[in-house]
Formats: sequence, C-alpha cells, structure tokens
Amino acid sequence: MATIEAKGTEGSTLIFVDTTAIKIERKGFINMSANRGVGTRTISMSSINAVEFKDAGYGSGYIQLDVTGNKPLGVSKLIGAKFHKDRVYFTKKQQPQFDKIRELVEKEIYN
Repeated sequence: MATIEAKGTEGSTLIFVDTTAIKIERKGFINMSANRGVGTRTISMSSINAVEFKDAGYGSGYIQLDVTGNKPLGVSKLIGAKFHKDRVYFTKKQQPQFDKIRELVEKEIYN
C-alpha cells in the first residue's frame, strides 16, 4: 500500500505510512507558539485506540488520534483541546485526503 499524505492547516501534515504507523509533521511559528512543538511525531498503529473526526464546514475540520498513554483532556481543559498534539486541522478543500486517512486508520484499528 502506498503512503498517503494530507496537508492540513497551520503547517501540519498527517502521513499514513502503510498499515504500521501515522506520522504528524509540524512546522512553523503557530505550532511552536501553541506548545504543540515542531518536528515529526510517529505513532504506531497498534497504539491508536480511536479516531475523532470533525468535518470541515464554515470552520476547520480536524482529525484527532486517541493514543494509548495520552491523558484525556477532560472538560476543564476544553480550551487546551485546540492545541492537542495528536490533532490536525484541515479546510473543506483539504478534507478528501483526511477522509481517506481516517478510513484506512479505522480499518486497521477496528479489524
């Protein structure tokens, strides 16, 4: 299976690498200032428990990975959810590539 790359907003890129891992690459000042950091984060497919997905509409959509070992955000940290390290935002125009990645990740983790 080929690698699928989806470029999101704010200098973030989500990359589906075969059926073994997801990579989140972050670049730019927005990510650095939001404390998400810059660089590449590789997440093993076996450590992904769920995928949260919001379609883009008038605002941005997002894909967020629930990864084993991450602390849940909880209601008191709702504002911090925007800066979650395993969340990538996208526009309506960018959504088709994120739909493909969501479908492939869900296929891997739920089968």
